[in-house]
Amino acid sequence: MQMFQTLCIGQHHSNHCEDYLLSAPLGTTRHLYAVLDGCTMGNESYFAATLCGKILKKIALERSYLELKQPAQPELQLEVKTVVQRLFQELKLIKNQLLLNKYDLLSTLILLIWDELQHAGHILVIGDGLVYHDGQVHSFDQANQPDYLGYHLEEDFEAWFAQQNQQLHIPDFQNLSICSDGILSFAPFDDGVYPSMPDPIYFLLENRLHVEKIKMLDKKVNILEKEYGVKPTDDLAIIRLMK
Repeated sequence: MQMFQTLCIGQHHSNHCEDYLLSAPLGTTRHLYAVLDGCTMGNESYFAATLCGKILKKIALERSYLELKQPAQPELQLEVKTVVQRLFQELKLIKNQLLLNKYDLLSTLILLIWDELQHAGHILVIGDGLVYHDGQVHSFDQANQPDYLGYHLEEDFEAWFAQQNQQLHIPDFQNLSICSDGILSFAPFDDGVYPSMPDPIYFLLENRLHVEKIKMLDKKVNILEKEYGVKPTDDLAIIRLMK
């Protein structure tokens, strides 16, 4: 499985990219991928996305170390739940230690766990974002009012998780991407004359141009800018997996 990723700041942001992405082994046959998008209206929104990403990296590392003593959950959905529960607990602890409020911890999350042996992935989306696989687009749009994880840290986890219906189980995929909603924000940035731009979703998430390059997605974002005169106005994070 090939993995490509890109992360770039949007035209409407000047100081910080509020998106974050990560990939990490979750044992010998499972892998964790995540895309996070901090809330612009939150406090230092890049902080929440980065903090959640760093916690997820820690969880993945610990899970890899414990693999022999603590076998993985047989079902991918249960593995996703276990990871999110740990994230929930760690965020609550850090919130109390640093005297943070909920507006310091507002970030969306698209979490993908992929299993090599099952040839399948399971995805949980908390808030907004986009998932693309084998020609199908799943856009999660909560009308600019995403239900961030930070709103729920004082709630019972089991009751909260039981209500999470933005989940996808994707068996035997050939092409799968998870993206922040910046994928929908490409727009002209100057008055130059350019050819009509290709659909950014198809161009970035389906087209196999430059697939031989490690930084294929960075190359394609640059092509959209230089050849078609468009950039994302919002921050953009993409992880793409291809067979």
